Amino acid sequence: MKKLTGKAVQEKQTEYDFDRVIDRRGTRSAKWQNPDLLPLWVADMDFESPQAVRDAIMKRASHNLYGYDQMPENYFDTVKNWFAKRQNFKIKEEWLVPTSGVVEALHLTIHSLTLPGDAVLIQPPVYHPFARSILRSGRQLVNNPLKRIDEHYEVDFEDLDAKLSNPLVKLLILCNPHNPVGKVFTREELTEIGNLALKHNVPVVSDEIHGDLIMSGYRHIPFASINEQFEQNCVICTAPSKTFNLAGLGTSNIFIPNSKLRNQFERFSQSLGLHGGTLYGFIACEAAYRTGEKWLDGVLDYIKENSVFLKKYLADNAPYIRAFDLQGTYLQWLDFRALGLEDEELEIFLRDKAKLWLSQGYIFGREGSGFVRVNIAAQRATLEKALDQLVSALKTHGHSP
Repeated sequence: MKKLTGKAVQEKQTEYDFDRVIDRRGTRSAKWQNPDLLPLWVADMDFESPQAVRDAIMKRASHNLYGYDQMPENYFDTVKNWFAKRQNFKIKEEWLVPTSGVVEALHLTIHSLTLPGDAVLIQPPVYHPFARSILRSGRQLVNNPLKRIDEHYEVDFEDLDAKLSNPLVKLLILCNPHNPVGKVFTREELTEIGNLALKHNVPVVSDEIHGDLIMSGYRHIPFASINEQFEQNCVICTAPSKTFNLAGLGTSNIFIPNSKLRNQFERFSQSLGLHGGTLYGFIACEAAYRTGEKWLDGVLDYIKENSVFLKKYLADNAPYIRAFDLQGTYLQWLDFRALGLEDEELEIFLRDKAKLWLSQGYIFGREGSGFVRVNIAAQRATLEKALDQLVSALKTHGHSP
């Protein structure tokens, strides 16, 4: 079978060698914990973080004293400049509430802005901690499933309007860019969502952790940037973790423009003894936002090439597996329903026969049944090996182009 390489990407981004395979086994990596499976599941990259980030961490570590620390003096200005340049999003210092992660922020938001028994709306198939955080908080789960159209998804606005009219619905959690389907919402879609939320007096929590990971031809629109009404009716969740592969450092920047919502969020956080942010998380975030733009551009080129490679590979060797358009994130959504396998059968096949560790679609809601999420932020050789193992297993078990 014909194989592509990362040569085109290397020629375009000669300063960074994203093709270099780094052995992560034996490093306590959650992603690589099972030596028998090739992992393309959890959302962290197999690329080294930018050199400037590593240098900043090592410089601080060399001080040899690790007592109580403060947010770096220029931290906010660096964050502000990043969002203004990359996303045309103008933030104010008082909006910023640091937390140790977006999932933590989701729990805090649900608890601080709703009461037990209230309902929270999500748009499945969607990042599975959304539903888990709602149910664990003693709230009701309301689904507004995205509509699948060919190889992309759209919002069912009629259903959204109806669901938001339920007086029990007190919060809407938006995922933009959308994990796992890779959709980047348009300004028109966000405007319609925002208008319906205002109509029904429902605040929007917009998880924009993948907001910097946008493929060419698409643009991320921060929900709060659309107009002042939306700005005052939302909580924006961001972090450098996905963008620069810093998830293990535990830092997120949550923006809450509305002082009433922000005070509720902060009071509840303080009641739990939470203060947000970590020593190395702040350092890494500042260094990444200050110096990492060129590195990110190279990563985006590489991820785009990986997506093109994957789609061509499947078209040539397993055309019955459909790959959805990747507009944002580095998570490719694949449709395996043509195999006719139940979810458990598909999971066992991929694990035991193809020797792959992938994110099964059903964990994102029943709308993900028969689908699989693949993390393509890996070296081309790793992705190619995974696809080789998949196609070999398919052929062995009676599936051919």
